[in-house]
Amino acid sequence: MIRRRRPVPDVGALGPHAIRLRNSCLGALSRRRSLRPPTPVELSKIRDDLGLREAWEWWVQLDMPMEIVRPISRRSARSRRPDWKRVAIAVLTSGAWLIVPYATAMALVAMV
Repeated sequence: MIRRRRPVPDVGALGPHAIRLRNSCLGALSRRRSLRPPTPVELSKIRDDLGLREAWEWWVQLDMPMEIVRPISRRSARSRRPDWKRVAIAVLTSGAWLIVPYATAMALVAMV
């Protein structure tokens, strides 16, 4: 035999103890789902006649971003062409400029 849940009759506003319990459950649920817990100001915005399920649905929708946020890569913020001063300093300090005359001399010897 399957039992069906009967809808809970509308009893009006929750009592102060029930509101505190609902709010603490909202905080625990949000921490469990790695969401930020609601602040006391946000909890005060929840109507007194909402149960835990309705309050949770309201909180999850409130905490979700309205539009997709695309991350900006750090490379796109920089210019695409390398800074020639930095390249020149890197070549001079690394000693790579010594290889160029040697390589051209070797190429000339190979041609002869």
